[in-house]
Amino acid sequence: MNTTEELKKIISPCISVCKYNSNNYCIGCKRHMNEIFDWYDYTDEMRAAINKDLVDRKVKGYWFEVD
Repeated sequence: MNTTEELKKIISPCISVCKYNSNNYCIGCKRHMNEIFDWYDYTDEMRAAINKDLVDRKVKGYWFEVD
């Protein structure tokens, strides 16, 4: 499988916990409201870059955050 085929398989990081914190970040997937609304308008490369960024993104109220 080549890179283009792999990128076409980029899926949404949504986990159906769709609640926003005061900064408009989803506490379920850590994407900003704009990233969610525009997700399917982005190129596969942009979606892959966002997914990579989500790994280290700190979001207040994140669903899986342990205090």
